[in-house]
Amino acid sequence: MPAALDSDIRVPLPDGKSLRAALSLPEEPGLHPAVVVLHEAWGLNDDIRGIARRFAENGYVALAPDLYSHGSRARCLTRVMLDTVSGAGERTLADIGATRAALAERPEVDAERIAIVGFCQGGGFALAFAGRGAVQAVAPNYGAVPRGPATGAATDSSEPRRPPSSSATSPSSACPTT
Repeated sequence: MPAALDSDIRVPLPDGKSLRAALSLPEEPGLHPAVVVLHEAWGLNDDIRGIARRFAENGYVALAPDLYSHGSRARCLTRVMLDTVSGAGERTLADIGATRAALAERPEVDAERIAIVGFCQGGGFALAFAGRGAVQAVAPNYGAVPRGPATGAATDSSEPRRPPSSSATSPSSACPTT
């Protein structure tokens, strides 16, 4: 299997701050499709870095942002968790958008072929972000759609909005808590 080139980078944000991120590049030169890799509640860890590396080993440029790095870790972790349950995730979705933009600007990336993959909490944000039309494919892994105005999901339980054939948003596939 081809090797991947890994590095830590910073993703610039519109407010002048930046996110930490793990970048994995295919070893082969040329233009490549790309994927944004969103972490679960545990944050950007070795498992998520390994997933990004596997994408690169298969010919994709992969960028995994640390969604808990837009400010102090405790505040960011709290904000992202609240965004997950309350649906007021505009700042988290903006951070994901900045990550996608940084990926699209890379010279080795085909900006017309960018996908997003997310795990647990990241799976929900991947679905919410994909609804904005900025990616060509989405792969949510056991994620529930955050509810509320930022995602367009219903906030009243009498008005459920789920993709017609998706089991990814059913309560039984929500993030495990143990």
